[in-house]
Amino acid sequence: MLKIEEAKERDLKCIAKIEKMLFDKQAWSYEQILSEFKNNFSKILVIKNKEDIIGYLIYRKIGEESELLRIGIKKDYQKQGFGTYLIKEFLERQKREGVKKVFLEVDFFNKPA
Repeated sequence: MLKIEEAKERDLKCIAKIEKMLFDKQAWSYEQILSEFKNNFSKILVIKNKEDIIGYLIYRKIGEESELLRIGIKKDYQKQGFGTYLIKEFLERQKREGVKKVFLEVDFFNKPA
């Protein structure tokens, strides 16, 4: 059973582990993720299969604009629509919160993105 919810501080180590597995040298550290978690303008969403975190999305919202900062889905769950599901939920939440623009910066060489 899939569910999307706001991350709790106890989820951050799992998020950092997924981040490291996915992005290796470009991965955000636990401390960077914790900093965003504590930032009043930032939120972290997690997607869970039962109670297992299979992915996350980190974003920052200021006024009517949001920026999607990081998204990651565990390799075993990639190419199954979970990332799309997470982004759609994120966009729906932004719409409900009155966001007019969402920004995403993608590396030119990141073909899947």
